[in-house]
Amino acid sequence: MKKKLLALALAGVMTFGASLTAFAADATVDNNTTSEAEITGTGSMNLPTIKVTVPTSFDVVLNPFQIAYTVDDVVYKTQIVTVPQLITNESDVAVAVNVSEFKATPEGDAKLAAKSVGKLTDKSVYLYLEIVNSASDDAGAAKFTGIGLVPTTDGDGAKKDAVITLAAKSDTVPKTYAAFKLGGDMVVNPVNADGAADPWVAADKIGVSFKLTFTPQMASGK
Repeated sequence: MKKKLLALALAGVMTFGASLTAFAADATVDNNTTSEAEITGTGSMNLPTIKVTVPTSFDVVLNPFQIAYTVDDVVYKTQIVTVPQLITNESDVAVAVNVSEFKATPEGDAKLAAKSVGKLTDKSVYLYLEIVNSASDDAGAAKFTGIGLVPTTDGDGAKKDAVITLAAKSDTVPKTYAAFKLGGDMVVNPVNADGAADPWVAADKIGVSFKLTFTPQMASGK
């Protein structure tokens, strides 16, 4: 009885195997001479979707005396006040965020300093741009550490590549974020070359502009 069942089982396996062989290929070469079979493939391109949202403008407030400055119920007491701004990424690949140009344009008697004002006594302002990854869509909660990008004093602008990389969106994380702000310092009570007081006035300002580029990065895969 056992031998009969085994024989039937083997017969079933052989029949199933034969059916796989019969339908495995679309082209069959079956003769005793040299033969060939041509196979063609259709080319296509799978390009990423890059979608990054940034603000088009923001305010820069010079606050030499560190007077409490309130924006949307948040109190700032720094000499350079900018509300952190959000960069939102909805791309399906990671993108490198680059600063291609960062310029600062003094107005009035304000001057741009290349580094922290230190012992300077004239109307000098030091600025830097900082961009960091943000854990959420709350730019104010981003952790800004260290000094980022400093504009040059000759008006040509500073450049830096791959400041940060924003991760790609996913089914569970539909958006990823970065945040940027300006920092720096300025002379509190400036004086003229002869030592006479030269207090800050409303016309003493510095405007800034910078350009961002977003470059898709290769995804990890097999």
